[in-house]
Amino acid sequence: MALASSTPASSVAETVHSVFLESVLETTTRKQVGSIEEAKTELLGRVGFPTEHPGAERPRLEEARVGYLVEVLEGTYKPIHTVGFFNFAAQGEWDLAYTSAAMVPIGPRLTAHQQFQRIEPGEGLKGNLTNIITWTLKDEGIDGRLEVMCDYSFDPRGRMNTSLRKHLLLPDGMPRDPQELVRVLRRAMPYELFDPDDHAMETTFLDDTLRIVKHRGPKFEGLVNIFARRATAKDSTTDAEAG
Repeated sequence: MALASSTPASSVAETVHSVFLESVLETTTRKQVGSIEEAKTELLGRVGFPTEHPGAERPRLEEARVGYLVEVLEGTYKPIHTVGFFNFAAQGEWDLAYTSAAMVPIGPRLTAHQQFQRIEPGEGLKGNLTNIITWTLKDEGIDGRLEVMCDYSFDPRGRMNTSLRKHLLLPDGMPRDPQELVRVLRRAMPYELFDPDDHAMETTFLDDTLRIVKHRGPKFEGLVNIFARRATAKDSTTDAEAG
């Protein structure tokens, strides 16, 4: 005599389907790459911060693949132990290409254009770090930028410890409600870049075009940012001449 199963057939089917999807996800996202350059090219092709809709959710498969490529590059990276060499490699401007932080929609009033980070080494172990967003307040026809200005210093482990100096709002006209504008800009920026006070940034990959950062500390532990070297006017001129 057959015993009746206590588990509904639909539940069994859902479990099998879930296991199958996990297997496909693992196989697809961990497909090996042939070289560091291949990993970099694929990663930069997959990321790109969604300035128009920063709250848009990234597909799970895409997120997992990005995570795997980050692991590959981090596994090849040999940290720079000399502050002078690190400053030389990291200084300048870097476009934000990715954050692992959850973002929220910013609403229809504001268009965020560019987000980038400027690193300006100072004397010894200290320097200046500025997170910048450019924006348009559409219903008022105002353009501008917000600069989050910080100091940084290196700790014995080579991490950049940041302390917030000030937020500098630079509109080309006077908004009706500056405080509300700042609240909207807070949602448009990853919070680890809007309020980078009292935490550390660990560089887990760095070369001339790509920089990967993991945040350390109680507020943002484990969050990942990916930056791509920002093209300069000189770079654009050289590319045009070459073409």
